[in-house]
Amino acid sequence: MSYERVKEYFEQVGLPERVEAAIGHAPGAVCPFAIRDGVSVYLDVSLRRFSTTFAVGGSLGTAD
Repeated sequence: MSYERVKEYFEQVGLPERVEAAIGHAPGAVCPFAIRDGVSVYLDVSLRRFSTTFAVGGSLGTAD
């Protein structure tokens, strides 16, 4: 499935507004830090191989 089709689907179900309301950041700029209390953060175990990782290395809309 293409990125564009996934993006279109989530826009149709209103996910962008729901993400921002729930987390405090718009999609595309959702950082695992400085989010609202009570929001769980899950990171892929493959990140353990790095001594340093950087969250949100781009800017809003970088993946568009």
